[in-house]
Amino acid sequence: MQQAYKDDLNRIYLKQIREDNGYQQAEYATKLGISLTYLKSFEGDKAISTESLIKLFIKISEISHISVYDLMLLETDYQLKKLEIEKARGESDN
Repeated sequence: MQQAYKDDLNRIYLKQIREDNGYQQAEYATKLGISLTYLKSFEGDKAISTESLIKLFIKISEISHISVYDLMLLETDYQLKKLEIEKARGESDN
């Protein structure tokens, strides 16, 4: 069950967008102008400031032809799912 939690806490939608556009992580990081380490951590569960998030979404939008609005909706869905999982995890610890 722990692996399921770990997978659910990743930004799977970002990895899917990257893969749907035919990019490996290193190539995508270069196109976005960020380090591979940063991309890996962001596709995972790294907290990021709203300003940095929007800047990254603008770059992703330009490369992947997905609107910033749609990316924000996907991020909101991810954040809500993350809260639900963390809440369930807290309740199961009691």
